[in-house]
Amino acid sequence: GRIVFGVDPGIDRNAQLKAAFAIDAADWSDRPISRMQAAELVEKIAGRGEFATVTVLVTADIHGHLEPYTPGTSKYAIGGMSRMARFVRDLKAGNPDVILLDVGDAPYNTNVANLFEGRPVIEVMNYMGYNAMAIGNHDFDFPQNVMKRNADLATFPFLSANTYYEGHRPEYLIPSIVVTAAGRSFGIIGLTDDRSAVYTHPNNVRGITYKNHFEAAAEEVESMRDKVDVVIALSHLHGDNYVLPERVPGIDFEMGGGNDVVAFPQLISDTWLISPGKHSEAVGVLNINFLGNKMIGFNFGHVFITENLPEDESISSLIAGYATELNAKMAQPIGSTGVFLDGERATVRLKESNLGNLVADALRHITGADIALQNGGGIRASIKEGIITLKDAYTVLPFDNRVVVIEATGRTVWDALENGVAPYPSAAGQFLQVSGVDYTFDAAHEPGSRIVSVTIDGKPIELDKVYHVVANDFLTGGGDHYTMLKSCKIVLDTKLYLRDALTEYVRSLGIVNPKLEGRITILNSSAK
Repeated sequence: GRIVFGVDPGIDRNAQLKAAFAIDAADWSDRPISRMQAAELVEKIAGRGEFATVTVLVTADIHGHLEPYTPGTSKYAIGGMSRMARFVRDLKAGNPDVILLDVGDAPYNTNVANLFEGRPVIEVMNYMGYNAMAIGNHDFDFPQNVMKRNADLATFPFLSANTYYEGHRPEYLIPSIVVTAAGRSFGIIGLTDDRSAVYTHPNNVRGITYKNHFEAAAEEVESMRDKVDVVIALSHLHGDNYVLPERVPGIDFEMGGGNDVVAFPQLISDTWLISPGKHSEAVGVLNINFLGNKMIGFNFGHVFITENLPEDESISSLIAGYATELNAKMAQPIGSTGVFLDGERATVRLKESNLGNLVADALRHITGADIALQNGGGIRASIKEGIITLKDAYTVLPFDNRVVVIEATGRTVWDALENGVAPYPSAAGQFLQVSGVDYTFDAAHEPGSRIVSVTIDGKPIELDKVYHVVANDFLTGGGDHYTMLKSCKIVLDTKLYLRDALTEYVRSLGIVNPKLEGRITILNSSAK
């Protein structure tokens, strides 16, 4: 009964089985059954002409992870699009009624993906036979001409119901599509976080505006609800994934992106929120059961992409070709570390990190600035103890953000630090790693008044004094809500990327051993 009608506690599955398929569960509940009897039960359900199952496969937040990777201090590699492609292709070979969807942030953010501006990922997705992909905030990590080129390359549509370019929907983004499988119709809506502009470089979103994502969702649902059998929202809305079902009724399944989480399906209002995972680590498998054109239930599970799964030879060869060109350069050593350099999300976005200290120190080293500010969200990986390669520098700092120096008052620095801790304890990318300055904040205070002290060399920062502050041009351009930095005078644009500064600094030191120095102190860390 659970397989056919799902886990909704409001359903009397035994009564449904009896009414729909003449199966009395009481006859089978108290004793084992034979294979023949099990086959007879399956035939009673699947043999009915009105019954059908459509499988919806969903991925999210791949972030350019073509190859397997080893997270944190784990001993085992996970993910990889070759194994993912093999799983999808094998499943499709035995099941014609499959829909394959992605919730955004797929093409970029690893070295090989960035070097070729997303092309390798799109080629693999074409091979896998995706039906549609929503646009996430990191899909704006390159200028619009790159997005258009990738959309032209893709054999599937890019979906965003609320993204506009120069006041109009660009031809390479459409709001929704209708997909038919097993004679049933599925309305697929793409939704992009309407705050996406603050998460990328201003040049990448020049001319881009976003309609309120709730309003756009409501319009699309209203336009298709009576025309399709199932409505699916591909919602790259971060925290608002949990709000959408309460604000917009009529969505059967919401595939949530941007949170990089794996979770059980969650019923919110009348919508099931599906969290597919990240980094090509998993494929969500949603089996939707129909009797006639009515959805009668579903079951869901994650298939984790591990070393136990076979690879697809064609995709492995494709990825190897792209990786070969990259690896020759990336394998060059630039130094070594005597300690594990912690760039894990739960560290760099929530507290002082020794890797964050190293990156911030590198910015001051290369510019001679008084203070360095580095957003934790720009640090994307850790480095294990031992040799540091150029690839490590690119992996840790994959974004093409330039190092710039601005003139900022002590008050502006204070306000920037307030902005960095405002979302705490949420692991927001705007949390600041620092050099040349120490700060203390009280998590029990309201956002906007959490900073307790800011010191330089043990003395309080002078709020009226002008300091030379080094940061990346994402922050100084107002990204991550750092609007207070946008009006500051730029006194030096190094034209160097963050990873270049880190590479030069590590090379100059040879061996690095950064420690936690008390640069960031948190009071009442468990207050909220």
